[in-house]
Amino acid sequence: MLAIPILVFAGSVSYIASRFQWREVFTVLAKADLLKLVLVVSLVHFAYIVVRALRWRSAVRHAIPHLAFFDYYWITAVVVSLSTLTPGHSA
Repeated sequence: MLAIPILVFAGSVSYIASRFQWREVFTVLAKADLLKLVLVVSLVHFAYIVVRALRWRSAVRHAIPHLAFFDYYWITAVVVSLSTLTPGHSA
C-alpha cells in the first residue's frame, strides 16, 4: 500500500529535477531585492491569516458572539504556525 505514494513521490522528484529550470531560478533570486522580498512575503502571510480569521469568525460568530476579531486573529495565527510543524498539516 505504501508503494503508490513512494512511486508518485519518486516520479515527482524526477520530473522536477529534470524539467525545472534551476539555473534561471537561481539567477533571478540572486538579482532579487531580499528586503523587498521579505516584506512582501510577510505582508502576504499577514493577509492570509487575516482572511482565515475572518472566515473562521463568520463561521462561528453565532456560537461565540463575545470573541473579538483580535482573538480570532491570534488563534488562527497560532494554529497556522503549528500546522506547519505537524506531519498532517492539521489546519
